[in-house]
Amino acid sequence: MKVSSILTLLFYITQSYALWPVKDFRVDDLNDPTSKTISFNKNLVLQKHQRKQTVLNNQDPDNSNNNNNQNVPIIELGNDVQMLLTDVDNSIYYLMTSIIDTSTNYNEQFPLLLDTGSAISWLYNESCNQNGCNNPNINKFNDYSKPLSLDSSFQLSYTGQQVTGNTISLIHNNIDIVFGNDLTFNNISIGLTNDSPEMFDGYNISGLLGISSSTADSRNLMHQFYVDQVIDQQIFSLFLISANDEDINNSTEYSSSNNLPQDFGGLIIFGSKALDLQSNFTNSTQVHYTDILPNDNSYWLINVTNIEVSNLINDISNFNSSSTPISRQAIIDTGTTGIVFPVEDADIIHQQLFGDSYITDGQGNYAFPCNSTNGDASIIFNIGDTQLNLSSTNFMGNAYSTPDLQGYCASKIQGINDYEYWVLGAAFLNKFYTIFDLSNQQLGFGELNINSFQIKNPTPSSSSPSSITLSLPTTITSSYSSSSSSTSKSSSSSSSVSKTNSTNNNSTSNRKVNGVDTQFSFTSLHLLAIAVIVCISIV
Repeated sequence: MKVSSILTLLFYITQSYALWPVKDFRVDDLNDPTSKTISFNKNLVLQKHQRKQTVLNNQDPDNSNNNNNQNVPIIELGNDVQMLLTDVDNSIYYLMTSIIDTSTNYNEQFPLLLDTGSAISWLYNESCNQNGCNNPNINKFNDYSKPLSLDSSFQLSYTGQQVTGNTISLIHNNIDIVFGNDLTFNNISIGLTNDSPEMFDGYNISGLLGISSSTADSRNLMHQFYVDQVIDQQIFSLFLISANDEDINNSTEYSSSNNLPQDFGGLIIFGSKALDLQSNFTNSTQVHYTDILPNDNSYWLINVTNIEVSNLINDISNFNSSSTPISRQAIIDTGTTGIVFPVEDADIIHQQLFGDSYITDGQGNYAFPCNSTNGDASIIFNIGDTQLNLSSTNFMGNAYSTPDLQGYCASKIQGINDYEYWVLGAAFLNKFYTIFDLSNQQLGFGELNINSFQIKNPTPSSSSPSSITLSLPTTITSSYSSSSSSTSKSSSSSSSVSKTNSTNNNSTSNRKVNGVDTQFSFTSLHLLAIAVIVCISIV
C-alpha cells in the first residue's frame, strides 16, 4: 500500500545520534594523570592491540572417544543461524552478504555492519568517494547496466554527519541479497548513498544492515523475513564474541581450522531457533524480558529502572548517591562499540567506580587504572525484573603506553553533551545472550554461561558434517601495542574482509560459505564414476 509522497519522505528521515563504532578509545595527546586532565583530540588512534584469542580445533562431534567434546553444544549454521564477523578490535560486527542480479550477471560481496540502532539498511553507491568509500578493499554498488527503479529518498544523521540517498526495492528490480551460504531474499528496500560518515573511515564495510524495532516497515529485515515466511517468528538473538574477559593477566591463543574464519565474531539466530538455542548459551532457560518503549525512531529502547554501582570501597550504592532510584532510557545498539552516557552521568559513574583514580578530559573521554578490574568495580542495571551486572572488565579499553600514563586503560564508557538517552552497545551486549522480539515488542537478556560449543556447517546428506569446536576464552592478554600520536587511520587495523571479484562461472569448485572460500574436490567422485562405467562395460 502506498502513502503520499510527503508522508513517505518524512517516514524516511530518521535521526540516529551518538551511535558509532570506535576502534580505539585512547586519545592521542595525554598529560600527566596527576593533573586529572586528558588533552582531548577527536581523531582516535587506530593502532592495533593484541585482541583476545580464541582456541579453535578440528573435532568430530560423532566421535564418542573424544572426552573433551562430551556435552559440548553443537550449533549448526543454516538459514536461521548465520555467522557474524568482526574486526581485529571487536569494534564492529557484520554479516557477509552478496548482491546478485542474474539479468546483468552482477555478483558482488558486501560486508554490512549489523546495526540495531538504524531503521534502514544501505550500501555505498559507486559514486561515493569520501572517507570509507576510498577504501580499496570494499565494494560499492554499481549494478547500473540496466535502469533501476528508485523509491523514496532517505536521510540519516550519525552524530551530526548526514547520510542521504534513495532507496530501491530489490524485488521490483529483480535483485537478490544472499546471506551467508544460501539464504537468498529480495522482498526488502535498501538505500544507496554517496555519503560515508567519518566514523566509518578505516572499516572494511560496504554499508550497514539496520534492524529496528518496527513491525510494519518494508525496510526491516526481520519483518520482511516473517512476511515471506523465511522465519516462523519475528525474533532474532545475538551472541557476540568479546574482546575482554574476567581474567586480565594472561592470554589464550588463536588458531584457525577448517573453514571458520579468524574474524569470527559471533552468531545471529533467527526465528524460534533463537529460543531453542538459548539454554545452550545461558546454561539455563532463564532469560529476563523487558518491554520496548514507544519511540519515533523505532529504537530498541528500554527503561533502566535503577542504576547501582559496586566496588570494594562502597560495596553497593545507588547512582548519584541518591536515596531514591534513578531511572534512564537506554538504546540497545549493536552499531555502537562502547557505552554512551550524557556527560554528567558518565562523570558520576566513573567517580563512583574509581574515586580519584580516574582521569578525564572534561569532554566525555575517560581512563582508569588497568588494575581496577581486581577491585570488582561494576555497574548494576535494574532492567525489568532483574539486575544485570557489568564488570569494569567489560568496558575497559586499550592500555596507554606513554610514560606518564603507564598503568592506565581507556574507558569504553563515553560521555556526550545534549543527549537524552543512554546507549548500550557491544561492550554491554558481549555479556549476554540477547533476544530481540519484534512481535511482543520486548528484549530478553540471559547472562552468558558457556565455555565452548561446536559450529557445524550444513553439508550434503551424502557426506559427513564438518564442525569446529569453539572454546571461549577464559583469559585475555594485558599487553597492548603502544599508543601513537599519529592520527592517521590505517586500514591494517580494520577488519580482515577483502574485496572479492565477482564471478559468474558456475563450474568453479570454489564456493562462498559465510564469506570464506571453501575448496571442494570432485576427484574421488570422478574416479568412482569411471570405475562404475568400466565395470558395466566388462559385464
